[in-house]
Amino acid sequence: MKKSDWDDHQIEELFKAMPKIQDDRSPHEIYEKIQHRQKAAKRGLPAVFSFSAAAAAAVLLIVLILPVLTNEPLQLAGPQDQLKKQSSHGEEKNFKKQQMKKDVPALSDSENNHLDSSKNAGLSLLNVPEEPVKTTVSKEEEKDHYILRYGLPGPDAIFVPLTILADKDKYSSWLEAFKATAEKIPEQDWGFDDFYPLQGELSYDEQKKKMVVKLEENNPYTKAGSAEVYTYLRTFQYDFESLDVKDLKIVNKSGKPIKIDGFDQKYNLNPNRFKTGYYSYTLPNGDSYLVPGEVYMPNAEKAFEMMKESPSGLLQSIIPQGIDYSVGEKSSEIEIVKFSSKMNLNSGDQAANLKMIEGMLLTARQFGYKYIQFENITPEKWEGYDFSKFVETPISPNKKELP
Repeated sequence: MKKSDWDDHQIEELFKAMPKIQDDRSPHEIYEKIQHRQKAAKRGLPAVFSFSAAAAAAVLLIVLILPVLTNEPLQLAGPQDQLKKQSSHGEEKNFKKQQMKKDVPALSDSENNHLDSSKNAGLSLLNVPEEPVKTTVSKEEEKDHYILRYGLPGPDAIFVPLTILADKDKYSSWLEAFKATAEKIPEQDWGFDDFYPLQGELSYDEQKKKMVVKLEENNPYTKAGSAEVYTYLRTFQYDFESLDVKDLKIVNKSGKPIKIDGFDQKYNLNPNRFKTGYYSYTLPNGDSYLVPGEVYMPNAEKAFEMMKESPSGLLQSIIPQGIDYSVGEKSSEIEIVKFSSKMNLNSGDQAANLKMIEGMLLTARQFGYKYIQFENITPEKWEGYDFSKFVETPISPNKKELP
């Protein structure tokens, strides 16, 4: 039996709310009436019946009060009545459904098409789309922060560039902020292997754009296999890209160059390394990031064209299915992205739409463009962007906050 949620106070209030019974007869009249009924009962009915009637009345009273105390519906109808009740209930539900359909506005053709595509993709009400969240760092944020980029190697040898902002008033230089922040990165909590801080002592000459990495003679990389050396050296490409480092040297404590397998002592950061399109990479923990592709592209037009397809099983295209566009140059600073059909950013997976916009802006930045002019796109203002104007390209991807 279902436990009643009623307490003593509620029950007391229920009885208080019952109608008051008043009887204007005198006590003498009531007594004579009772005597008359008792004599009649003795003449015409056995005593057992009187007891049974009283018991039945008590049971009936309990049946009537019990549903109130237990919140359970009272069901006294027989099988036929119950079937009628269910049928009536079904008709009532159908009527309510019809009324609800009348109250819901009709979907447009584009909304219907999107609904059909969502069903085909196996989406359900349980699979709620992600909320769109900006992950890129704007030029404006550079005023008060050091922009720190760290290349974290994923389990598939894919590097993920993560950006952390450090308040300029807390550190005397970019390098100091870089070193201090590197010790706080919770790689394992974020789904990466423990990698930072980097092996070696860093020093940077901002005037000469020269970075020196000082290592112990018996460091892990002079004796390590080529894969570990490659990971270590490639990290510098991501970490120092924003500094525009022209010269990188790896030396011992005495300042003499260290011989490392596969390293020719004149290792230069490849200025064309990131002249490529951006794609989506997902870690085993489900977190996805924007990452540059692995293939150098001769120009932005080629990079944007290649972004329409996934280059491998590890990197996925950020362009939603069915979306097409063309790319042109308005000036040396402005790239034009024109969608073939009206791009409604409020339609479909808005988190995916935001990832596409951010990836396009990052790609344009890699080829020297400061702005993108988006055409055939709606609404004009969306997620902090104003598409009625030139949209400024961001300076770094995948902004993260330290815990």
